[in-house]
Amino acid sequence: MHWAFQTNIVHPNEDGTYHIQIIADDTIATLYINGVALNARMYTQPGDGIVLAAEDGTAVFKDMSFAKFPLK
Repeated sequence: MHWAFQTNIVHPNEDGTYHIQIIADDTIATLYINGVALNARMYTQPGDGIVLAAEDGTAVFKDMSFAKFPLK
């Protein structure tokens, strides 16, 4: 079976930045980077915090906002 993967589908904005949005709802999380979505399912939820970090490089996080929606 041959699998085709598309690479480089997320491109930076004109100023070199990325717009990132994370939406978590129960066991499903969706990460949007400049409108491109990545979905993940989380069965183990070890906490209610968030960590932003860079590995093998640097990152600057600015203009951030966080919201916690009421439980159903």
